Amino acid sequence: MNKMYMYNWLKDHNFRCAKSYDNRADFENDLKQNKIYFPVFVKPIKGSASVSINKAENMTTVDYLFENENDLMIQEYLDGQEIGADVYIDMISGEVVSIFTKKKLL
Repeated sequence: MNKMYMYNWLKDHNFRCAKSYDNRADFENDLKQNKIYFPVFVKPIKGSASVSINKAENMTTVDYLFENENDLMIQEYLDGQEIGADVYIDMISGEVVSIFTKKKLL
């Protein structure tokens, strides 16, 4: 799933969600204007199971991650209880079979 498509859909439908950027210039501009703060998450735009998600405490780390991977996004860090969502999709029909959420303990 493309996380930026999901972010834009949520934003367009007035859901509150973590600010997300697929453009580093937009992120840096908001950072300078104090619209977002470190730490942030840097992760693949298309990904799952928390693979390749990194918490960045500064711009040096963001720069390093973007130099070493492609198709990344930056997402606002939200402090609080993390909830994971699993979606099971039928491999033949492409239809959603089941969705469930869970509280992450670690």
